[in-house]
This record gives sequence, C-alpha cells and structure tokens, in this order.
Amino acid sequence: MTNKQLILIGAGVLVVFLIIGGIFFAIGARGNNNGANPTPTPTPSIEVTGEPTPFVTEAPTVTPTRSVTPTRAATPTPSRTPAPTATITPTPSPTPAPGVVNIEASVTPTTSNTCTQKYTFSAKIYTNGAATVKYKWLRSDNAISPEQSITFTEAGMQTVTTEWTRGPITSGTTEGGWQRIEILSPGSGLGNKAEFTLSCP
Repeated sequence: MTNKQLILIGAGVLVVFLIIGGIFFAIGARGNNNGANPTPTPTPSIEVTGEPTPFVTEAPTVTPTRSVTPTRAATPTPSRTPAPTATITPTPSPTPAPGVVNIEASVTPTTSNTCTQKYTFSAKIYTNGAATVKYKWLRSDNAISPEQSITFTEAGMQTVTTEWTRGPITSGTTEGGWQRIEILSPGSGLGNKAEFTLSCP
C-alpha cells in the first residue's frame, strides 16, 4: 500500500468512531430527559463587605533554646596529712664541775678578859663532788697563811683548823680580830669571818 492509501483508511476509521460516539451520546441524553429533573440546590451567595483581609501566614515563633553550660566538676580537695609530732627529748642539765659550795668558819673562844689569849679557828668546807681544794687563811692583821690543800673523794664536808695567839695587849684596852678562808681552786671565793674580842683589865 502506498502512504496515500494508508491515510485514507485511517481517516475512514476515525469517521466511523465519531459516528458511533455521536449515537451513544444521543441515546444517553434522551434517557435523562425521560427521568425526573432534579431541582438544583441553590448555591448560597457569600456577600463580601469591605476590603478582603489578606491571608497572612504567621511565621512560626521560634523559641531560642537556652544553651546549658556544663557544670564543672569540683576538684576534690586532697586530705591534709598531719605533720608528725616532734618528739622533744629533754636536754639533761649539765652536771656542775666539782667545787666548793659552802664554807662555815667559827672561832673559840669568841671573847676573852685576859691580856693574852690563844684562839682556835675552824672552817667547815663543803664540796659537791670529788675535788682537791686549795686554800689559805686570811687574818685581820693582814697576815696570810701558806697555801694548803685538802682532798675530797666524793661530795661532802671536811673541817680545817688553825690557831692564833693574840696578846699581850695593854691593860685597860680591848681589841678584836678575825680569820677567814680564801679558796684558791677549784674556782675561787671567800668564806665568812670568824671574829673574836680580847679585853685586858
């Protein structure tokens, strides 16, 4: 077949379809006229007064989210280690060096009514330990005895003696005098005066 023939055949088929479609449409229209015509429901009219309000779409309100500051973890405080208690060792008192701690001198008799009298002097020497004590006797007339010594093997007391004969003195006069110990070592010091009185009638 040629193209022309195909076009003619297609046109004929289209015409046939149109005719058939017109027949069916006519039949349907007739059936509607034979039935009850429904009363159309009036459409209510809406009266618009004034300017129409434009429809505004409200933008959604965005609530800002509050940022949460992270809580800083507390740094634990290290427990304080108590300082060790110092042990105080008492310092022992130094032991004093051995030496003379006291002297007690006396004389017999202390008074006399004769023109001449011999007096005996005694001195008690006390030490706090073993020591060799060197000493002299001093007299009120400025006489000085030779150096003497006495040995202590431990703390204690020892007695030393000396004599002095005084007179004769002038009748009707009274004189006095004394003797005392001077410590030369260990250390140095003076004892008390042992005093006497001599009266001549």
